[in-house]
Amino acid sequence: MKGKCKINVFLPSILIASTSILFHLFSIDIHCALHSPLHCKLLYLFSHANIFHLLLNFTALFQFKPRWKTCMIAYFISVTVMFLPFAYTVLPTCGLSGFLMACFARRYYSWKISVKWILLSNLLLAFIPVFNWKVHLLCFVLSYSVYGALSKIRTYRRG
Repeated sequence: MKGKCKINVFLPSILIASTSILFHLFSIDIHCALHSPLHCKLLYLFSHANIFHLLLNFTALFQFKPRWKTCMIAYFISVTVMFLPFAYTVLPTCGLSGFLMACFARRYYSWKISVKWILLSNLLLAFIPVFNWKVHLLCFVLSYSVYGALSKIRTYRRG
């Protein structure tokens, strides 16, 4: 029974990683830009620029081990951000990075970790042209706000 519980912790990560690997193996490149079709906005996070990008995102994904609810909120936030014109850079967006930032926001909010360093690190990424720091930052801030709102709702219902 204990072994089964441990694998359940990784199921959302395994599903996300498997989908990303399939996109990579079948050379499905879905990069999202301002006027991309809807399917690109819905699937861009499974496409990666190269194997290094994919492995870097997997490292963070499997270290974080997001739960199903966190994954659903992070996915919704990362797709929502793709509809905001501010989120775009010259290069199209791809990869799990924004999704992961939305997942990290949950931990930052629930553990009451200071957000100043994660915000600063994303602003520093603005000087590296291949990173879409805007997606990272927006996903983090929106997700952090959603967790704050959910916390207030839970407190209000209890109180």
